[in-house]
Amino acid sequence: MGRKSKAQLKADKLNEDGDKVGQIRRAVDNYWHTTQTFRMAMQDDLRCVVGGEGMWHSYDADKLKSENRPVTSFNILFGLVNFLSGYEIERAQDYRYFPRGVEDEAIGRYATTLAKYAMDRTDGRDVLSAVFRQGSIGGLGVVDVSRTFDRSDDLVEGDILLDRVDPLGWTCDPYARRYDRNDGQHMTKLFWMPFRDAQKRWPEIASEIDPIRMSDLMLNDPYTTTAEHLDEKPLYWDQKTGQVRILQHWYRVPVTATVVVNKAAPPGTEPVMRMDSEKDAEDYLKSIRDQGGAAMASQYQIQNVDSAVGLVGPTGVQQFHNADAAEQMLMMIREQAGARAAQAYEIISRPTTALRVAHLTGWNLLQDEAPESTGDWRFPMATFIPYQDIDDYSSMKGIVRDIKDPNREINWVYAMLMDRMVRGPKDPIFFSKSENADLAKYKSEIHRAGFLGEFNTTPPVILSTQLAIQNELALIGQGISIILQISGLNAELMGQTTQKTVSGRAIEKRQAGGLVGIGTLMSRWMATKRYVGELLIRNIQRNYSPEKMLRIIGEERRLQEMNPMMQQMGMKPASTVVPVEQTLAALKQVKDIEFDVVTDFQESTPTARQAVFSQLLQLMAVGIPVPPNIILDSSDVPYKEEIKHALKTQGMGAPNPDLAKVLGAGQGQPGSQPMGVNKG
Repeated sequence: MGRKSKAQLKADKLNEDGDKVGQIRRAVDNYWHTTQTFRMAMQDDLRCVVGGEGMWHSYDADKLKSENRPVTSFNILFGLVNFLSGYEIERAQDYRYFPRGVEDEAIGRYATTLAKYAMDRTDGRDVLSAVFRQGSIGGLGVVDVSRTFDRSDDLVEGDILLDRVDPLGWTCDPYARRYDRNDGQHMTKLFWMPFRDAQKRWPEIASEIDPIRMSDLMLNDPYTTTAEHLDEKPLYWDQKTGQVRILQHWYRVPVTATVVVNKAAPPGTEPVMRMDSEKDAEDYLKSIRDQGGAAMASQYQIQNVDSAVGLVGPTGVQQFHNADAAEQMLMMIREQAGARAAQAYEIISRPTTALRVAHLTGWNLLQDEAPESTGDWRFPMATFIPYQDIDDYSSMKGIVRDIKDPNREINWVYAMLMDRMVRGPKDPIFFSKSENADLAKYKSEIHRAGFLGEFNTTPPVILSTQLAIQNELALIGQGISIILQISGLNAELMGQTTQKTVSGRAIEKRQAGGLVGIGTLMSRWMATKRYVGELLIRNIQRNYSPEKMLRIIGEERRLQEMNPMMQQMGMKPASTVVPVEQTLAALKQVKDIEFDVVTDFQESTPTARQAVFSQLLQLMAVGIPVPPNIILDSSDVPYKEEIKHALKTQGMGAPNPDLAKVLGAGQGQPGSQPMGVNKG
């Protein structure tokens, strides 16, 4: 068979790209049609929280406008979402990492410091709070964890990026059932990119991303992507902003995974090593056999003994008639020793999947490659789904789905109330024409809400004015009560109770009940944060070199090691600085070992946090090594970050006994009176 021409190769490439694009298109369209009901409900939830006319059904708002009546909105949902978002921010804590094996705990501290650095660089806490807010509203929040070189000071290794993904521009395999959606076959996000940036990133096909060429391919709605838009437009771009929409599609391909298992691995070490191919595994076992055989053969030596040849070894001398026989024996010893050395190892091959990522604009394939995260089966996007009680996307929801109808009913009832007040009877006053009353004078003196008129002979029947429209007011109050009951956010939890006869203990019990009511939502958020923490540490392990890790933790490492408080905690002496080589060795371990991700919430009330703070101080007083940063985080003192910085640079200060006595006296503690002039 002859070599294909360039034209034939190009045609084959176009056909291959066309097949790939067709697969991606079917996958995206399948999700869009499967989740149409959920996405419409999510859009409605988001509009309700924005407020204004978005809180109304369009037909109700149109009816009011046709009658020249105002469309008034009382956005109770906004306050509930604000409280829930603030509650998450107030209780959030940083990630902590602990080695899964028996490694030095310092490795866990290094990993924790690196994760905090990455979170600070990318404003990770703000991104996670925004994802929590969006998911709490509409039922879906998505965060992407990746590496970026854009707006980064490190152009060699880049920085870790946490980015909020528009849930209306995100898709996944609709048959995925795991909470993190990693049992699915694909996951997609759509985002906007300036034309010039897209052309620089894919220079070989820059002509496909040309605004002049795309000028007749206007996008109907540049801020909403639906299956219908994807069907109608082969390319997407926003003429006003000069941006093109990029589709990033992650998908799984079948591969065979090969691992080498060391059945004799000592406790605390990794017994499994993943290989790129079965050949690499065989080569690895061959190197084990060669090393074991060479080590054993090095203990033997061939020597001439009188008229024979001797093989001198640990057990003595074996004589042979000639050198060839001695060489054969030595070869057999080498092979047997190598076989024994490799006996503890086993090659296992398993069918599995690997991730690939493709980029498209419209339905033109820009790039299709294996990502940098080769060997990791996890999708780089984490989802937050507050509630999903059945395996149906229509059951995904946030807190707004069930309480927007009562809020809309409140607005409708208030509109009816205002209509009755404006158009109802207004205490009319009628004069007999025989009186010749000066109506113009009375109109200037009587309130405009009144009505002045005249009658000829018989006075008209006067309808009495309602001082208060009790039915509507009762319905509004009932609607507010229903919203609080459904959401689980009571007035005590939000600090809005007006009762003055309720004890503090009763209020605390009601607050605890409110926390139980949102427990499911917060536990789902904890699951999302743990997965984000897993993606974060794996990105650090994959993309940060030990030298970069040393630059990040180097100064802090030295300050911590020199801190006298660390000496009291049983760590290195204050005068000893760990050598750089030793720290680099530990950082190399950070890149290879498995970590357990720990994330938690602070206590919800100041009283509970004060109790935790006191317990930590008591633990420290009896000699348990509680790090000062943990004690500081458990307190409610202001300027925490400034105090942490002072701890790093100055260490713990010496206790002040006189100040301690003054503070103890202020708290009524016996034996703590300050020593002054009146002593004795």
